[in-house]
Amino acid sequence: MNNTQPAFFVFPVAGLCSGVCSGISVVVPPLGVFVPGILFGFALTYSLNTSVTRLSTGQRAAIIAASSTGFVAASIACLLSARLPGFDNGLLYSTYAGAIAGTTGAMIVAVGILLTISSMSLIRTLLFVPVAGALFGAAFMFVGVYISDHTPFGHPFDDLVSYPLWQTCVASVFPACQRLSAVEIAPNKAVNGSRR
Repeated sequence: MNNTQPAFFVFPVAGLCSGVCSGISVVVPPLGVFVPGILFGFALTYSLNTSVTRLSTGQRAAIIAASSTGFVAASIACLLSARLPGFDNGLLYSTYAGAIAGTTGAMIVAVGILLTISSMSLIRTLLFVPVAGALFGAAFMFVGVYISDHTPFGHPFDDLVSYPLWQTCVASVFPACQRLSAVEIAPNKAVNGSRR
């Protein structure tokens, strides 16, 4: 059963809320290791449940698990990218590392949602979500490092900006990943049929 809440509004707002809460959670070091992934998973399950389709408890758990796994994998990918040839500690390195991490995390989230929700388009989800993850992962690191190293605000203000940036923007692409519903497809068939 599809819901009528506007997906293009629900996803970014939920992403913004989870991003702000994620930025706050990083202030307490142990929480920053896993909480942002869980919070983003909750944001996605809320958005999917209120604007796309009703989710079972198992579907919710699977999406939260995928988001949590994606966050941990993104963190590891960011750390491992420091070993790549030519990388240093500057803003350019941070941008590359963020793109690698963002792509990794977003791809895991995308696959988790595809395996859980049948109403999502395979091609659009595997294209839009990782590309958004890469672009805004680069922005996440660039903005975070710039605030931390080149402004008087420093840490934790960098996380209070970076997490909402990534989570809001990546969540915002999910509405464009939905398959056309039967109601949307039927008028197109009727129009095409009348032209024959």
